[in-house]
Amino acid sequence: MDTNEALAIPSFGKERHIWHIPEDAPVSRSRRSRGNGEYESTVPIKLAGLNYVFPFQSACRL
Repeated sequence: MDTNEALAIPSFGKERHIWHIPEDAPVSRSRRSRGNGEYESTVPIKLAGLNYVFPFQSACRL
């Protein structure tokens, strides 16, 4: 079992991104129909550089 699968790392916040589809980009028809625009993605605490202490119950899956 992978460690990322064993422990759920809570999200720290959201990042805002802007998606621009280049003319020759190999994207699906459904994605191209949605067009360009903003989207948000979550930022895991691990990537944000913060330490998170897991509660004992979560760590032991009690």
